[in-house]
Amino acid sequence: MTAQAPDQGQLSNVGVVITRVAHFPWATYGVLRVYGGRHDEVKLPNGRLWTLEPPSLGNEPFVSCIPEGVYQTEPFESEVHGTVISVIGVKGRIGILFHPLNYPHQTRGCVGVGVSLGAFGPGDDVPHLGQSRLAMASLIAVAGRRFTLQINSGRAPDVI
Repeated sequence: MTAQAPDQGQLSNVGVVITRVAHFPWATYGVLRVYGGRHDEVKLPNGRLWTLEPPSLGNEPFVSCIPEGVYQTEPFESEVHGTVISVIGVKGRIGILFHPLNYPHQTRGCVGVGVSLGAFGPGDDVPHLGQSRLAMASLIAVAGRRFTLQINSGRAPDVI
């Protein structure tokens, strides 16, 4: 058995697709799926993953979600979050990361992933991600930190 490079997951030729399913003034929510070399959906260890991004504000740095499109990712060493995933090739933007976060106010143009989506307590009226660190570990274990990322909007039929 050969050792995996730290930025590679269990698969080669990996594609990650985020299908945005809800747009609100405070955040954009989506479903993340991982696809293998033959375009077969890969089952994540924790099932589907949810995403949380800022609202769509014209690709404005640090306050807007990523425009729909196809991008590449690479490992990035963050002083705050450790080794995470950086999205590269977004026109007019730098510093877009996948990193653990739970609440919309915790993103500055980045993407959070979670195992669950819901309100967590009394007075919570904005959906939040649950178990974000576990979701990040699952994503990295399967897809690594270098993959093709496709972002689109639509209805995820098995979710809604």
